[in-house]
Amino acid sequence: MRKVAPRLKGVVKMVWHSKHMIVHVLLGLRWATFLLGRGDITFHWIAVATFGSLLPDIEHIVYFLTYGRRDEYTQQLFCLLKSGQLANAFRYCEKGHKTNTKLRYHNFYTVGLLILLCAISLVMDIFSLGLLIGSMVSHYLFDAAEDVTLMGRLNPNWKRWGGTKPRVES
Repeated sequence: MRKVAPRLKGVVKMVWHSKHMIVHVLLGLRWATFLLGRGDITFHWIAVATFGSLLPDIEHIVYFLTYGRRDEYTQQLFCLLKSGQLANAFRYCEKGHKTNTKLRYHNFYTVGLLILLCAISLVMDIFSLGLLIGSMVSHYLFDAAEDVTLMGRLNPNWKRWGGTKPRVES
């Protein structure tokens, strides 16, 4: 029992530091209830909404493993992971992910394109695709609103398309 308690405590800490992701899932599920109505929610729709709400954060993993692997933020994260400090790595991501302004698809151009694709899929009665894309839109819009709330401004990546060099603001 003594070995299990510290591990359980670590898991609880990781879940706490993952609350950002939990909010994304809840927003995706809210989109599902708006789109489908409460009576029509099935496991399939819950899975699609959850997947769609988490899909944009795959870009963080792609960034860490490809075009951002030499970035100081990535190096520090890998250092924590290699040393087995999983809870500290979660905390580090929670505190530092807003400073990562080099993501290519966390921008309003992507959001606009996704809104257009969502509208087209809903008009064409492709509700699974509309649910998936709408959940992605809720993720991006929450991230932008969170930037303004936490930092008092939008990250530069929201105003540019692609590339890894953020636009310098005056």
